[in-house]
Amino acid sequence: MSRIIHQSRLAAAVFFALTSQAAMAREADNKDQEPERYPQMTVSGAVEVEAYHASPYTAGDKSDIVLAIGTLGLEAAINDWLSAEISTLYEENDTPLEIDTASVMLGAEDSLWSLRAGQFYVPFGVYETAMVSDPLTLELGETRETAISAGIGLRGFSAEVYAFNGDLEDENQVNGFGATAGLIGSIAAADLALSAGYMNSLGESDGFEEAVKANTGGADTDEIGAWTASATLGIDEMLLVGEYLTASDSFHASELAFDGGGAQPIAWNVEASYGFDLMGRPARAGIGYQGTDEALALELPESRVIAALSVEIFPHTALSFEYALDEDYSVADGGTGESADTFTTQLAVAF
Repeated sequence: MSRIIHQSRLAAAVFFALTSQAAMAREADNKDQEPERYPQMTVSGAVEVEAYHASPYTAGDKSDIVLAIGTLGLEAAINDWLSAEISTLYEENDTPLEIDTASVMLGAEDSLWSLRAGQFYVPFGVYETAMVSDPLTLELGETRETAISAGIGLRGFSAEVYAFNGDLEDENQVNGFGATAGLIGSIAAADLALSAGYMNSLGESDGFEEAVKANTGGADTDEIGAWTASATLGIDEMLLVGEYLTASDSFHASELAFDGGGAQPIAWNVEASYGFDLMGRPARAGIGYQGTDEALALELPESRVIAALSVEIFPHTALSFEYALDEDYSVADGGTGESADTFTTQLAVAF
């Protein structure tokens, strides 16, 4: 081999080695400069402004324009298995600006199991509705607590158990708990969702806690459990909803009274809604019937007939109209025996 050829090959080898090292260095530098996949941040929120005119049971007519909801949420995916969320909530004349939920979640998107810890609404009740107003089942059962929950999910079946430290009995112990199970599937052309749940202390729900504390002066109270069940059936653009929630026993009369004894509150909601195009915009109209039993002390109506129409006037923006007719408990039960109606217009933006 000639000396010149050898030197040329050696020079070529050195050149390629140097250029390979430079390329590797540039690739490493590029990796350092590229944004990391995590954490991934997602911002969401909603603003709901309502104008209403109401004719109460006994007082004169009233009307107002209110900021029904102002909420802002932030979710951060820390890695494939860990995420955290925090949200704020403001409701004019009802809820001052506060941290509504803040929790940490462990579990991949397609994993069989998940864990959650923090302040959140425990999975007791579904409260599905096409109306502007919350259903009476939500007024009875929605519960926000600082809790720990564990869930599983497989092929349309899901189940979750949770525990929390309640405020009504021995605040130094974790004595609140519950469980829920659900099933989602299809029957022919219909989509079906079923769920059932139990919570050992209905008095801890947001609708009960203040009333019970006011009646007992903050003294410890017995735990009264509650059951809930719901079914949602979707056929094309038709959606049918049914939900039932009941206390498993009666409260003591000093805690929550009805008709001279302890109350055993019940609430239900049935409704039907249909989606269609209105002047080229997505719309949904619905009608429902709701009711309660032995819930007079919670200032809930005995029955409610309700109808609503919602139109998506812009992307993520809906204009809704709702009419609700409430019937109070009879005079014999301690109510007024009168009716009340409310007409509400809502402009809602979600992002």
